[in-house]
Amino acid sequence: MQAKKAVALLRSLERVWGIDWPPRLDILVRINRPLGFIVAERRLRARDSLGFLVYIVRKEGVPTGKVAVDISRRLGARAYPLGLKDADAIAYQYIIVESTPEGPPDRIEGEGYTAWLVGRRAKAPTTGAHLWNNFRLHITVEAGDPHEFCRALRSALVPGFYGPQRFGVRRPTTHIYALYSLLPEPGRLLAEYAYKYPLEGDKPYAYEARILEKARAKGDPLLPLREPPSSSVVRDALQSYIWNRALSQVLDKQGYPVVYEKKSRALCPEERRVLLARLPSRALLSSRHEWARIVRRVIRWEGLPGYVLPGKAPMRPLVAEPCRISCRVSSRNSLVSWITLPRGLYATSAIRAVSFVNWLNL
Repeated sequence: MQAKKAVALLRSLERVWGIDWPPRLDILVRINRPLGFIVAERRLRARDSLGFLVYIVRKEGVPTGKVAVDISRRLGARAYPLGLKDADAIAYQYIIVESTPEGPPDRIEGEGYTAWLVGRRAKAPTTGAHLWNNFRLHITVEAGDPHEFCRALRSALVPGFYGPQRFGVRRPTTHIYALYSLLPEPGRLLAEYAYKYPLEGDKPYAYEARILEKARAKGDPLLPLREPPSSSVVRDALQSYIWNRALSQVLDKQGYPVVYEKKSRALCPEERRVLLARLPSRALLSSRHEWARIVRRVIRWEGLPGYVLPGKAPMRPLVAEPCRISCRVSSRNSLVSWITLPRGLYATSAIRAVSFVNWLNL
């Protein structure tokens, strides 16, 4: 009974993020963190030539952004990652250093990470320049049959949904603050600050407390209405929400073979076809493509102004089969899975495609 209640709550939370999944198994799983979730970025060529430094970083218990800032401080040059991983994941990923310090160290040790110099590139790789990610997951099945879960996972079609980490880390509702601020709906915005979501942790209001404390210190009770979260965080969260809503409509009508903008065979080791579409942007809104029409419709339904989106945006997988996948039941309710996915797809999305994930453990 408790598992059924958790599944119902998780379903309602997913809808907060604009996700409406196709039918799934009534199986509830938990990913064991941190040792049970390991991800490694793959396929970025580094050469022994002049130019940008390429480091491979192993991190644990620290977000990627903090690692990049620390490397930048140590080397005296801007450093940036190709992909972002939260503090809960053990990740092996690339960090690029923009200039060439004299005698760069072969190894850097920092809080929660180690970085190894693996080469240089003449041109700066852009964010997302790696091609795929390898995941190793240790999963506990809290309700349901682990063998049935493995069978479903091997044939999963993985949608390119954004997960809760894109909407804020511990309280993933940044886009709701933005929606109520832009519409504007001050009553609903204030109610959101006070609302406690199901399955939240012991300190659900840490983010809101900081905003309200700032309002108290400035003697301005209306500050939360005038100063929503930082613009880049809001923009990314809104962009992700609109993408999820549009992709949900495409999946509901089985329309992904029609609305994709581009095919790629470079995002898997075996050159498997991946269907791509452009993230919501002002440039996309002026396009006549079918995908653009769906995105415009979502924005119109939400009552959002188009200027909140970035001018241009890159492609992202709409839906794809895993490049490689295996799943092995290791005990009565535990299993291990190895998944290779095109960049931009989450391992948690592969699991959510067939079951429900207790996301507080993510």
